[in-house]
Amino acid sequence: TLPGNEGQDAPMQVAILKRDFNSLVDTFVEKALSPDRSDLYIFFSYLYEHRIALWEIYDLILRPGMREIGDRWTRGEIGVSQEHRASYETLDALAKLQNEILIKSPTGESVIFACLGEELHEIGLRCASNIFESEGWQTHYLGARTPADAVIVAGTELKPTVVALSVTQGHDT
Repeated sequence: TLPGNEGQDAPMQVAILKRDFNSLVDTFVEKALSPDRSDLYIFFSYLYEHRIALWEIYDLILRPGMREIGDRWTRGEIGVSQEHRASYETLDALAKLQNEILIKSPTGESVIFACLGEELHEIGLRCASNIFESEGWQTHYLGARTPADAVIVAGTELKPTVVALSVTQGHDT
C-alpha cells in the first residue's frame, strides 16, 4: 500500500500492473502540484519498488507530467509558484530516490553532468545522472548554472568518458 493512501491505491496498483502510464502521469501531476512535500518521493519509490524501471519513471511518467504542468502554467491554470514548487519537489524526490537505486558493478566509465551558464533546467540532467549511476558509471553532478570554465576544469581534472550538458531550447510562436 502506498503510504498515506491507505484504501485508495487500488487504481494505482492496477495502473502499475497494466503499465497504464497515462494514469501514472496523472498521479504524478497531482502529487507534484500538491502541497505535501513528501508524497512525490513516496510515489517514485513505490513505482521503483514495483518494478517500474527508472527510464520508464523518468521518460514515460515524469517527462510528460512536467510537460503537462508547464502547459497548465502557460494556459494560466496554475501560477509560477506552483510550477516552480513542482519542479523543486521533483528534484528533491529524485535526489531521495537516488539512495534506493540498485547500482550495477562499476564500468570504469565516468560522466560529468552540468547545466551550462545560466541554464537552470536540471530535472532531465538529474534523471540522466541517476540512470548512468545505476548502470555502474561514476557520475560527477555539477548542477545548475555551471560556468563553462568550471566544466572545462572538471573535465581536465576528472577526465570523464562523457560530458552531458542541459540545454533549454526556446520555442518560436
